[in-house]
Amino acid sequence: MWRLLHLITGNLLMIYLKVSRLLNGHPNCRRIRADLRLSTDAIIHDFAQDVPVKEARLIAATQGSWFSGCTDEKVDHAAWHEKPSWFVVTENDRMINPGLQETMAKNIKATVIKANASHVVMVSQPEKWITSTSPPSFLIHARSN
Repeated sequence: MWRLLHLITGNLLMIYLKVSRLLNGHPNCRRIRADLRLSTDAIIHDFAQDVPVKEARLIAATQGSWFSGCTDEKVDHAAWHEKPSWFVVTENDRMINPGLQETMAKNIKATVIKANASHVVMVSQPEKWITSTSPPSFLIHARSN
């Protein structure tokens, strides 16, 4: 059931973004602005499903809005072209398909670490997150202090 809901909401979001881009270019239309948020239920069951409910409710209550227009911004030159990258593929992620995560990681030639976690691995498994996303030199320096 959650997959169907995710598919429907994902498709609606994509339709909204495409329509807003078309309308934003029209001289007779005002710029459309939407600030998007996840419901508490979506946070508990699909965003942070491996986090205790009390903590997931806190995430829901303190989340920032996501501005739909941020997808209009273009990056001239991404850092991953010259710098090493790490990518944690979260295998129980219901926000970004793990297969898509693997494809993105491969495209940027990232070192891939897999975690049996939700979208918020940095909350549910912080020790895995810090050891997998930090360059070894940082970890050696941090441990020596």
